[in-house]
Amino acid sequence: MKKSELKETLKPLIKECIKEVMFEDGTLSTIISEVVKGIGAQSTIVEVATPEQPPADTMREQKIAEMRSAHLREVEEQRQSLNEAVAKRLGGIDVFEGTSPLSKAGQAGQPLTPSSPLDGVDPNDSGVDLSQLGLFGK
Repeated sequence: MKKSELKETLKPLIKECIKEVMFEDGTLSTIISEVVKGIGAQSTIVEVATPEQPPADTMREQKIAEMRSAHLREVEEQRQSLNEAVAKRLGGIDVFEGTSPLSKAGQAGQPLTPSSPLDGVDPNDSGVDLSQLGLFGK
């Protein structure tokens, strides 16, 4: 038997078998319903909004700021308690009266080496008044 004769004989048989499976067994309706479900799921997009959270860096910076402010409060409380204890021992005398904090502290046992031209100058120093030189227009 030639290939063309076999094809003519088998083709109608295969068509009939496929039609029987598709229509009579319900395979076609199952395929159609699954395709419709798939298309329906793709066309309906549901967006779920999540509550906005600050980035980890922002949360970390907030935590650092909280820790820094807590440390500053603690240092201030210790300073106050030490001042009160000293004043109590000395009969109410404030030994730090009229003093101001250092603008920059150096290393113990080492001489101060200037790191900038204005090192060692009081930050509250007004400087030299140049207005009397007459270099600038009035």
